[in-house]
Amino acid sequence: MKTIELTILNPKANVILKDMVKKNWITIQKPSKSKSIKNKLNLKPSTWEAQFKKAIANGDTPEKDFYT
Repeated sequence: MKTIELTILNPKANVILKDMVKKNWITIQKPSKSKSIKNKLNLKPSTWEAQFKKAIANGDTPEKDFYT
């Protein structure tokens, strides 16, 4: 089983998704507030440096600057 998040761009996709639910191929769940993107954003600048250093120590690499 794999869980994904999707954005419906065409309302006709709702019909297809509902048909897939009827066939028990998928389930649809409303996102919980704890999993929302807003809750994943760190909006406290005072913690950014420590998190950046921790990520680098864990082997993560920063994304390349778009303009360089």
